[in-house]
Amino acid sequence: MNPLRVCLFFALLVAVNAQQFDMGDLPYTPCDNMTYFKMLNDSTDMPASLGDMYVKVPYNVLAPFAFEEKYWPSWNPLFIRVNVSKLTLCGKFPADYTNAPKVPFPKGITGPHQIVQLHLGPNSSVVAWNFQVYTKTGVEIAYGRHQMRFEEADGPSGPGFTLFKSYEKAAGSIVGGKPAYSLAWRIALQQSLIDTLIGLTCLEQVYFKTGALEPKEVAKACNQLPPVDLSAKF
Repeated sequence: MNPLRVCLFFALLVAVNAQQFDMGDLPYTPCDNMTYFKMLNDSTDMPASLGDMYVKVPYNVLAPFAFEEKYWPSWNPLFIRVNVSKLTLCGKFPADYTNAPKVPFPKGITGPHQIVQLHLGPNSSVVAWNFQVYTKTGVEIAYGRHQMRFEEADGPSGPGFTLFKSYEKAAGSIVGGKPAYSLAWRIALQQSLIDTLIGLTCLEQVYFKTGALEPKEVAKACNQLPPVDLSAKF
């Protein structure tokens, strides 16, 4: 990855990270509790990790490919594996990530994830999952959300772009209990955002070279991208 690209990503993060964001016009789903979302968004345990990026791939090409979760590990360094054959609204989302927060989690924790938004539309799409972290006795010590939106857009140089928007945030005692916890989660979620932006940049390059996003070509170009480790810098 071009070091200039990485520097630009850091600049983007500095510019767009904020405590709250506009939750926008989300489709109604029976499992996406807006009161829960507002409680998370209002929490001061950590700032939200927000980002957006124009991707030079047409929406009707990028969005359907980005919704194929089986390919996520082939282009997004955030994902080690996705342990489900197909995403389903209100269904479980078992996945393995590269960005676990470096906080002293107790032994025996569980971390269920649930898909709460899953909408692939003709001009805009959104996928989101909520997560909780429980101790082995069932006490919730963290909860959060990861949301990605894709929108058909005119980019800086004209049509043919997709606007990507990301929201990630966590809250709870293992997030805001100590300043060091909050920083660790902030680092982890920023790593997640940067990994996704790097992956999207790789998809952009594949499309530029081939005019398509064929899974084999994507895996060949993007599968060896290393995940970002910001914690090593502190």
